[in-house]
Amino acid sequence: TTPIPQIARELGVETIMEGSVQFADGRVLVTVQLIDPKTDAHLWTGDYNMEFKDIFLIEADIAKKIAKALEVELLPADVARIDNPLTDSADAFEWYLKERSLPFWEEYPDTIPTHVGYLDEAIALDPDFAAAYAWRSMARGSLPENGAEAKADAEKAVALDPSLGLAHMALAWAESDERDFSAARRSYEEAYRASPKNTRILVEYARFLARFGEQARGERLAEQAVELAPNGYAEYILYGQVLGLRGDRSGACRGDALFELGHLSLRFRLVSRILASPQPSLAASRRSRRCNSRSATRRRHVRISSVPRRFGRRRRAGRSGH
Repeated sequence: TTPIPQIARELGVETIMEGSVQFADGRVLVTVQLIDPKTDAHLWTGDYNMEFKDIFLIEADIAKKIAKALEVELLPADVARIDNPLTDSADAFEWYLKERSLPFWEEYPDTIPTHVGYLDEAIALDPDFAAAYAWRSMARGSLPENGAEAKADAEKAVALDPSLGLAHMALAWAESDERDFSAARRSYEEAYRASPKNTRILVEYARFLARFGEQARGERLAEQAVELAPNGYAEYILYGQVLGLRGDRSGACRGDALFELGHLSLRFRLVSRILASPQPSLAASRRSRRCNSRSATRRRHVRISSVPRRFGRRRRAGRSGH
């Protein structure tokens, strides 16, 4: 087992939260410890044994008590988010979490029907689940023939919760698919204002900005995303794409490294899932290449050409390097 101080050093954090969650007979058992890695002292511990339907009460209580232990004053907006969960339905939330645990659909498009199916279940259980509509919109929008349905889901998400950054990001995707890039820019900016620390919003907006000439700001947002999510595979993959859009060898080489780092993290997660469960899982395999001038150029063109439709026509973008 890796020592707590080493984990803190590797993550660059001052406090570690450790915990476990177990489900049994319709109940959820949660144990949480907040640890100071310098002294190995427990700043706070909590044990919960409640019905699964009360999972949101547990989440809210943990968040508030950790803030108190760290002597952090929560802003009114933070308190509102804690006291108003994404959904009031524990069953809908379970389907939502199952969908969120699936592999990145841009890298594994065969999983798109599963993403949509899980979100269908969540929405059936809670028709006002704005975040589920937002993610279903983006999953649907990954297939060209689903553009109208994707736009309707995004508009529904925004209508249900205008303060939800994911809803505005979903709308930005749909507007980009319609090639209304001015509207998409406004929606991305609204998503960023609503959720400035949502790493997926940061890297998606970063890729959009880089695609349309704002490379420096795009790279800053992508860097912020990987700092907030040092173990996030999607963040590294998209950051690699942002650097690949720079159009020079340095950007391509760094982009390649980050792109492969993201896939390495994803492969590790998939292998861990295979080992932890008897159920069949997706396996990932990707041949890595050394970064030289020839392969860097080829990889840059391949990566940019794989950018979804909302970033313009694929091969034209790859040749231009923008």
